[in-house]
Amino acid sequence: MTDLKGLLKRLDELREELGDEKDKKDNDEEVLDEFTRLKKMSGKQIAEIRRTIAERDDLIASSSGHGGKAVVQLSSHVRELLRGVQETHAKMKVRVAKEEKDLAKGKRNLPYTQEDLEAHKEMTELVSKHITECENLERKRYAGRVGGKGGARAGAAGADVQRNAEVTDLAAIDPDVELGLTHLKRNDEKLDEQLDLISKGMTRLKGIADDQSNEVKLQSVMIDQISDNMDKATDHLNDVNVKLKDTLQKAGGATNVIVKLILLVLLCAIGAYIYKMFA
Repeated sequence: MTDLKGLLKRLDELREELGDEKDKKDNDEEVLDEFTRLKKMSGKQIAEIRRTIAERDDLIASSSGHGGKAVVQLSSHVRELLRGVQETHAKMKVRVAKEEKDLAKGKRNLPYTQEDLEAHKEMTELVSKHITECENLERKRYAGRVGGKGGARAGAAGADVQRNAEVTDLAAIDPDVELGLTHLKRNDEKLDEQLDLISKGMTRLKGIADDQSNEVKLQSVMIDQISDNMDKATDHLNDVNVKLKDTLQKAGGATNVIVKLILLVLLCAIGAYIYKMFA
């Protein structure tokens, strides 16, 4: 039980650490300019899309080309994420157009320069390439299937499709996202380890509870046997009492027997006295 409390305490500590990191990230995003905020958002969305596609493809591969309801749900989630990143990309293009317009008008004291604008254009184009690649991976989700109906034909048609959606030749949108994902995976691994320990502890407690339950059942059977023996002994004693009572009644009762014995003793004593007087 002490070990279990320690594990639960460790889980609380991990939860607080993750919560603190999330609050820190939220505070950091508050001071970012609009384009950088959109860039980071798109980076997270693309990373989530690739992770989900990879998870779906692994599920398809592990089920010999079939995934059932789980694959359908993951594909639906991918399409939803794609719509989200497309909206973010549209906002990035609007932002770039505004920056380009402001610089063309020669406005002063702008927080960005012509070099920043060119960098923003390149980043917007990079995000567009990532989106296109993810869309292709989504459309060709059956091309990488191995085995199953149509598996060979699909493999020949889509041999150029990446087997791991998380691997790409495109540059990273936001290196911080990659570091964040690595850190998140590390935290997930720690959490999984703690959950495994808790699971083992719960299994051990379940075994103890089962042993106690079996012991209680055994003792209950023993108590029932003792109760049955006591009932039998009580019945036997009652039978003996009844028989003894009947015997005494047949003999005239206990009082009559004692009186007769006393009279017999007295008669014997008188007879002995008379015998001595006339002897």
